[in-house]
Parts: sequence; structure tokens; C-alpha cells
Amino acid sequence: VADKSKIVFYVVTPKGMERYMEQQVHAHYPEAVFEKTDDYNIFNENSHVIAGSLRTTRKFIFPVKTYSKMETDPMNSILNVMSKLEKGDGRAIQYIVRSSRASWHRTGSDIVRRVHKGRKINEVMSPNYLSKIFGFLGEIFSLTTGSKNDLTDNQPNRLSAMEEEMLKGIEEKNSKAGLDVNLRIIVSAKN
Repeated sequence: VADKSKIVFYVVTPKGMERYMEQQVHAHYPEAVFEKTDDYNIFNENSHVIAGSLRTTRKFIFPVKTYSKMETDPMNSILNVMSKLEKGDGRAIQYIVRSSRASWHRTGSDIVRRVHKGRKINEVMSPNYLSKIFGFLGEIFSLTTGSKNDLTDNQPNRLSAMEEEMLKGIEEKNSKAGLDVNLRIIVSAKN
């Protein structure tokens, strides 16, 4: 939260998780100081409020770039923008985070498995209802006739280097615990 010429980080956590959260933050930011406080208020009289949320443009199974693969600290960009406030303005970036259901792993595993069986990535990533129905019927037919599972086995699907890298990224993300994140940006300003 940027308000009154300072930037402050707030963490809200369920009761009983305070100590755990503090340890997690101190593991990455040993100099951090924690204190219990009342809720913040970035809103001022005679100000305009704009709020929005961010989401990825691609499917959730694709990995997002993490701090370990970035050349600069991503917090620098965010803090630079938030530090440029006029008097009486306020900004907040809220990360609402919770653990995902374990079933999210199934989608990524299914896509990787189907591509390795010979299906094309674009076919697997955006199948329409007809291709789902015909794919299901084809799998049933192959099980009853004892034939191979995929009709393209005589002509194996060759993946490009970029497609291989994409699959590797999906597999890597799939090996981690998942989080559902709601990222909101709220600005209160005179203009």
C-alpha cells in the first residue's frame, strides 16, 4: 500500500498462522519488521477511485516467469511506480492467495501425456467439442480393437524446440503446489 509518502506491506492471515507467515517472510526478507495494525485506508475525500484485476491471457497450465528467471528484481518496478504519488493519493496492490485444489495438476498432466502420444499441441490446447467426442470415440474403438491408441503412430508428431520447452515448463509448473491468486489494483487520486 502506498499512502502518505510511504509504502507499507500488509499481510492478513488466518488466526494461528501468524507465526508461520512471519517465518516465511523473514526467510526471504530478514530485515522485515512485523507489527499488528488496523486496516489501511487509501481513500480520501474528493478523490476518484479506479480498481481492476489482472489475469493471465493464456491458460493456467502455462508457467509464469518467476523471480529466479528474471534479470532484475520485479519488486523494483512495482515500488518505483508506487513511490510516485501526489499528496492525498493512495494506491494498493492486493494479492489474494489460497492453495489450489489438487485437481489442477490433472489438466497439465493430461495435456503433456496426450502430446507425447502424438497429438499436436494446438489440438490438445484448444479442442472443440467435436474433437473431444471423436477423440473419445477413437479411444474406445482402439481399446475394443486392440489397435494402437493414436492414429498418428505411423507418422510421429515432431515437436519444435519451442514446443519442447513449453511442455517442459508445463511439467515443471505441474510439479509444484498450486495457488489460486486474485491480483487487484486500487487507486484513489484527485485526477
